[in-house]
Amino acid sequence: MNPTTKRRVDLAIILLFVVTGLFTLIVGWRTLSGVRETAYETDRRMRTLAFAVLAYASEFGQFPMSNEELQAFGLGPDEIAVVSSKNQWPSKRDVAQQGAATSTLDESIRSILIVYGDHRGMPPYLKPDGLPTKNGTGPEVNSWLESFGRDLSLSTK
Repeated sequence: MNPTTKRRVDLAIILLFVVTGLFTLIVGWRTLSGVRETAYETDRRMRTLAFAVLAYASEFGQFPMSNEELQAFGLGPDEIAVVSSKNQWPSKRDVAQQGAATSTLDESIRSILIVYGDHRGMPPYLKPDGLPTKNGTGPEVNSWLESFGRDLSLSTK
């Protein structure tokens, strides 16, 4: 093989690696953007549901036992009563949403799995159902419900 041909083959191989690297970078970036967008929507829906459950429990002194009960109640008020001086949950919807717009209840119920408790004093557990979330939203919103449930059980004794 003469030097000119060898040089062309070497340049073609280098060009192939550069193009493959750029393609991988672009596909990876687009995938990451899609996952981040999905995580944002999942967080928004989990926060909407958690506050709706808190509003329901604040209104009735017990937790809902089905999606139908929660849907019949709706999103509830934008502010809930303080049960304890140690509130470990947000008492205002805009604080719960952290600046994100409130999702519709139907949309939230369709995309987030709600595992209801065995009795009305047991808070439901919200699961993203395989969807990505950001910043530990699942544990955070479930801790709100657990704290509210503890305070609710103490206030009824």
